[in-house]
Amino acid sequence: MKKFIIISLLFIAGTSCFAPSAIAELRKNKIAVLPFSVQGEKFETDDMGKIVSEWLITAFVKDGRFEVVERRLLGQVLEEQKMVDTGIVSQEAATEIGRILGVKVIITGSVMKLTNAIEVNARIIDVSNASIVTAEYASSPSVSGLHHEVIRMAKKIMKNFPLQGYVVNRKEDSVMIDLGSNAGVKPGMRFMAYREGEPVRHPRTGKVIYIEKKKTGTIRITSTANTISKGVIIEETPENAVKYGNLVESIKDDADETPADLPSAPGQQASSSLYVHTVPPNARVRILNIKPPYKPGMSLRPGAYLLEASAPGYVTEKQWITIKPGEARRVEIGLRTAASPYPAIHRPPRTELDRYIAMLESSDSRQVRRAAKYLAKRYSRSTRALQAARRVLLSGCRKKSDDRHYVDALAYLCKMLGKSHDLRYKEALETVAKKAKAKKLRKYASKSLEILENK
Repeated sequence: MKKFIIISLLFIAGTSCFAPSAIAELRKNKIAVLPFSVQGEKFETDDMGKIVSEWLITAFVKDGRFEVVERRLLGQVLEEQKMVDTGIVSQEAATEIGRILGVKVIITGSVMKLTNAIEVNARIIDVSNASIVTAEYASSPSVSGLHHEVIRMAKKIMKNFPLQGYVVNRKEDSVMIDLGSNAGVKPGMRFMAYREGEPVRHPRTGKVIYIEKKKTGTIRITSTANTISKGVIIEETPENAVKYGNLVESIKDDADETPADLPSAPGQQASSSLYVHTVPPNARVRILNIKPPYKPGMSLRPGAYLLEASAPGYVTEKQWITIKPGEARRVEIGLRTAASPYPAIHRPPRTELDRYIAMLESSDSRQVRRAAKYLAKRYSRSTRALQAARRVLLSGCRKKSDDRHYVDALAYLCKMLGKSHDLRYKEALETVAKKAKAKKLRKYASKSLEILENK
């Protein structure tokens, strides 16, 4: 009996050595969601930015893998740091907020009301290096439909936070992992099983900068409990490669969600056509609010349509358009390259255009002016540059500013939109010409509007 007890105690002591890794307590991703800033035309409620952030918070909490900073605590930190509680936080300020709150990621953005649509732009900021991990976009023709689009946007954001765990059991083609419903695992989800390769160390500091993931197989979840999930191996190379102790990571599955058709007005005929040109040219184009797949030159009823363009390695873009009766509508959508998933040492250098677009977000008005002037001179035909100019112009034109460098910068952006002769930017220039705080800016917007309309 004493021998049995001694052996049991030794077994417990031995297995406790593995507790920190294989049986670790679930650690959720801790994030902070700031109230979104409100831009463009005035909403019926002054709290639209806070409402959008609350929608996102609810979606993150329901998913199960996130710990969201409580609103009151976040407000206290913003007040202590003398930051306005509006969601407008620079990437550098995000690092300081994240350090105080102990979060890895801050989500901020804006809600913009235009004539025909409401746009929500979200930025996900990595507080460790003050970089934008990714950006997402949602749009709806009305407030009532915006909630659904924001939830869809939240799901896309969640895909940037894969679940990670371990294989804790294998029997034939069935496996068990140490992640369950408490962590947000659901039946049907797929996980990549892998083992870690040799770490890559920096030659001077000796710090590990990258660890290769050597894939052993793919697992599809069949059932879940609170802390574990069961699944089946649907792919494995070589045979029996998926083993106890392998790491697992959730795989991004892009659901093909298509909204219901928009009703057409009585008497409308399918007499209009649509041509979408994309950069890169091989991008996939979808019309999200109707069932028929997009085809160049396809016939459509006059009305509003939500376009989506996507391509591997690029950030998916969505855009609302309106087609008039009998119109052959031509639309150009330029996609931004996606952030590399590899460490900075492996990232290709950013292009000149990337650098100058990033400078438009600088807190230094001289840098903003320099970037705006250069883009207006060299990139007045670039779709990406024009879209960035429109965004910055609409967000900054209604701010009271005595800084002549910043006003000059916005004036250059007006000139840039006017020189494009692209009627997609007419609405933006009209908004600036009517609602800009600076008289000089209203003047430049009006002149640029004339140039835009007189091809």
